[in-house]
Amino acid sequence: MSNLQNDMIMETIADEIWAKVENGDQDIWQDITELAIERGLHCDDDMEELVEILIDQEWENYPDGPIN
Repeated sequence: MSNLQNDMIMETIADEIWAKVENGDQDIWQDITELAIERGLHCDDDMEELVEILIDQEWENYPDGPIN
């Protein structure tokens, strides 16, 4: 895959996660809360950082893996 494809995949992952956050998806909020506790962060104050961590985790778990 090319860098353009990687960028598009990463953007899709980010859009999907942010949509879940904005729609109040229970599962994503559970993930955010657990991650905040693990990292010593606050769900409201550190929301962007927590979502970025979730995006990175989803990217690493992508079926084909990140393509370098």
